Amino acid sequence: MQYIEPREVIIRTSNFEMEGIISGTRDAFNYESSNSHFIYWFPSGIIDSLAVKKNQMKPEQQEIIEACENKMKEFLPE
Repeated sequence: MQYIEPREVIIRTSNFEMEGIISGTRDAFNYESSNSHFIYWFPSGIIDSLAVKKNQMKPEQQEIIEACENKMKEFLPE
């Protein structure tokens, strides 16, 4: 299984972009940002993909998680 060490990235959604740090694998990643838009949707400042219940989140939160998933796919293609 491939793993990327923590690295700075820009995550883009349809409404804004945010700088943060992403690490992990395609199936399990962590994303951390101090961007105000991100903090609004994720007050802890961190997404742990294994801990979130994507189907119970608001569309804006789902879009952020999908943008993170897409970033991981860029770094770790199949």
